[in-house]
Amino acid sequence: MRGVAYLPVYEGKMVGIYDHRQADIVINSTNTSRQAQEVSLKSEEKRDPFRFAVPQYWLNEEVVRKKRLNPGQGDWTFAFCDVTGATNERTCIAGVLPLCGLTRSMPAVYIKSARARDALVLQSVLSSLPLDYFARLKVATNHLTQGILESLPIPTITRVDEFAKLIGVPKFVDKNALELIYTSSDLQPFAVDIGYLGLPFQWEEGRRFVLRSELDAFYFHVYCLSREDAGYIIDTFPTMRRRDERQLGEYRTKRVILEIYDAMAEAARTGIPYQSRLSLAHANASVAHSRPEKLLQVALVSQDPFIRLADLPDGAWATPAGVAPDNVAFFSLIDVLRAIGEPVDSEKVRFAAILVRKPALATALMEDEQANDWLRAIGTDARPLKGNVVQVSQFQRNGVDYPWAEAIKQLRGSGALVVDSAGKWSAGTKLPPSSGQDWVIGRVAIAVQLISTIAPERLEQKVVAFIRSVEDGTARRAVS
Repeated sequence: MRGVAYLPVYEGKMVGIYDHRQADIVINSTNTSRQAQEVSLKSEEKRDPFRFAVPQYWLNEEVVRKKRLNPGQGDWTFAFCDVTGATNERTCIAGVLPLCGLTRSMPAVYIKSARARDALVLQSVLSSLPLDYFARLKVATNHLTQGILESLPIPTITRVDEFAKLIGVPKFVDKNALELIYTSSDLQPFAVDIGYLGLPFQWEEGRRFVLRSELDAFYFHVYCLSREDAGYIIDTFPTMRRRDERQLGEYRTKRVILEIYDAMAEAARTGIPYQSRLSLAHANASVAHSRPEKLLQVALVSQDPFIRLADLPDGAWATPAGVAPDNVAFFSLIDVLRAIGEPVDSEKVRFAAILVRKPALATALMEDEQANDWLRAIGTDARPLKGNVVQVSQFQRNGVDYPWAEAIKQLRGSGALVVDSAGKWSAGTKLPPSSGQDWVIGRVAIAVQLISTIAPERLEQKVVAFIRSVEDGTARRAVS
């Protein structure tokens, strides 16, 4: 139907461990029953970040959104495969999917916090060998029911983070798991919610094997399992063992996991940070795709596309003393154009830039935890005070804004800002690679993230309501 958006309907056969593109669903009309069959995607197909799994069915996007368990969650889904078996190679298969419909064989998991990082850590736990071993002890039929899933021993995020710090790699799970999960552009909303503003990671089998082995070894430690216990559990996966021995002449998976287990134990004992056997660090921009024309461009501006506000030191993005409003507007326009990276409506650019120039306004679009981190990173300018916001008439389209008008004039006059026949703005050949101001670049990364997840009319409504609440003294934010 013209003008109506449809989303794929995922079923269990389409999904594997750290793989939301395991198979297409293809109709074989010659079959008298079960005509819908899965056809596995090949590795070379998965190397294309725009090759998505093809479902049997599609659902109206509006219907999907109305049925969501947590409307506050970003445009991604967390689900698990109900149909399974204790004799399968893996029993527990669960993880992040694009925003989609789901069949009975792929139930959704309600994540109370709706935080992407909670989903990422949960997927890394549920995809680990020790957890799968525990799941197999409980599955007596061909169903991993919600009751069984709820009964599985899931370590707390605090426990996970504690061991990551103990081996000297605080972001170990975040970067390892994200590189395994984010391999195609349909999961960009999830990556952005995590705080990663770069491009999807390349599908490279050898590297993925090491990443998965590292996470398996990591979770053997998190569960406080001895080396002997870990070896025994790995031996209880006969399909994996037979495949390794047939293809490689040895049980490579067991050997590598135990070697990494030993290296992590040594790191925890000595305090010397664990060193991965990968030549390039986890979630390194060098192992991401390089087709930026279709994706968010913040990675081209920021030196570190993996940005988490919570990790920033106090005042990291504070406005330096003596910087004039004209300069802030100029820097913001440069970096927003670079971050968006494609022809765009001028209002979208203006919205993003004003959140950078008046960071208190950005808190109108944030949850309290993120707003607190934003305030800590920026300082006084991010407080919801009258002096830190603009008047409603200035915020709305065609409002008087002299610094902004001057920045536009300078960039258009030099050929750095191009306006096409449709009125869309884009970076010209004369536009600098960035403003060179880290505090602006960082703010822009978050601002572009915020405006990309909210419809323009809704964004304006929320910010205008926030400005009015500041003006009348009723603004209530956790930022204080």
